[in-house]
Amino acid sequence: MVISNIDTGLPSKEVVDSLLNTVQEISKNTDTLAGFSGWVTWFSFVASIITIIGLGVFMIEVRKFVVGRKCQKRIIQDLIRHLFINNVISEAIKIRLDVPNATIPKGILQRYCVLDSDIELQQLSFKAKNYEMLHSIRVKLRNYNISALEAEKHFTGSRSLKSIKLSDLDDIMTRSKRISKELIRYANSRYMRLSEDSIGKYIYEYYMDSERIPKYEKEGKMDNSIVIPDRTGDWAFYDNLINEKSCSLNLKEIEDKMIRYRYKTYVNCI
Repeated sequence: MVISNIDTGLPSKEVVDSLLNTVQEISKNTDTLAGFSGWVTWFSFVASIITIIGLGVFMIEVRKFVVGRKCQKRIIQDLIRHLFINNVISEAIKIRLDVPNATIPKGILQRYCVLDSDIELQQLSFKAKNYEMLHSIRVKLRNYNISALEAEKHFTGSRSLKSIKLSDLDDIMTRSKRISKELIRYANSRYMRLSEDSIGKYIYEYYMDSERIPKYEKEGKMDNSIVIPDRTGDWAFYDNLINEKSCSLNLKEIEDKMIRYRYKTYVNCI
């Protein structure tokens, strides 16, 4: 028997009507429902209908679970990618600050802020055992926004010392790594199969898309003259996301290329 109405997972009206007609036909051929066999037939088909409907409801719930899990996984992946590219811009700004009387376009740091919907994380389901972890991430995201807005004031609203600006950038970058690590831990607690390697590959493939790094290189939009300081220890967190020995992907190379691109087209534009 084929269950139609695939979109909802429930049997269609035609299927139910067909079953009822079959019941009526069998009832006529079994001396109406007054006979024992008639009642058995009737209850058997009613049970079949209930079973089909129940199976349809079950399939709907399974589908919702699978789609919901994929959506949650994508939310976490893109949040970490957002934090990654913010760190790229911060690295470019730090290099720019070595230039006398350096300035950066107004509003760059303000754009670091994550959306209110991301802070609420309403799309991520939780249970009592991982509520504290999710709440901690929300607080860290809120504080991340506050730090970005404060840094914006120091860069554009006053003539703050270089040391203060560097401290602001280091604080933002440190916060981003903490949030990224906690997002990965949360994903693991929800059995999303979202490891550091898979996050790194997602970022790699995102920026190696033909519309990004390959296009930037072809159009000469990278400043290859700047010297990018080595990143070691925790500062190399994003560089080391991909650590599979058999993997040829290099996230450090991606980060360096994006720093060169952001420096030329986004930071060094004044």
